[in-house]
Amino acid sequence: MTFTHISVILYDMDSTWTLRFKAGLPAAAEEIVDGKISRRFEPVWTVQELCRRWRKSRRQVYRYIREGRVRAVGKFLGEWLVEAAEPPSDAVLPGVCELLPGHDAKSLKVRAHRDLILGRVLSIGGKERIRWAFSTYGDRTIKRFVAERGPRDLDPRSLRFWSLYFNLPVRLVSAARAKGRDWGGA
Repeated sequence: MTFTHISVILYDMDSTWTLRFKAGLPAAAEEIVDGKISRRFEPVWTVQELCRRWRKSRRQVYRYIREGRVRAVGKFLGEWLVEAAEPPSDAVLPGVCELLPGHDAKSLKVRAHRDLILGRVLSIGGKERIRWAFSTYGDRTIKRFVAERGPRDLDPRSLRFWSLYFNLPVRLVSAARAKGRDWGGA
């Protein structure tokens, strides 16, 4: 077993990165500050290697990074290094399917039915389902959902809770519902 050691000095960050590669296996990365290891990431892949292994496009992998489903460690020679992980699943957690009794569990897709799933999970889901939602969609996506779709898809109590959680202004009545109330609606 031969290792290739590469040390790169990033002058703008005043730190040294050490990468260890072994044939066919992910690399390990260490950030060294003042002669001491401050952070260690093991294993890490390049985006190119992740695309090849997962059979996904670069665009999809970058989307996973942006959504927080894949953690970016840093850049090395213009290529992002990400923590190696299993590819994100498109399957819906079985417990989530119980929240959607009118929908076929096999036909539900994580991405295509995101608003429907998040609306139910954030309103009536338990700890396990909410953890699944955060690990599947990421903080950014859920925060955007609460800000944009929350007044329409969440009940007032859940909307208030998630607005406080994400430090968003609370809008309890959507504009569409407010107009209906002006005309005498509920």
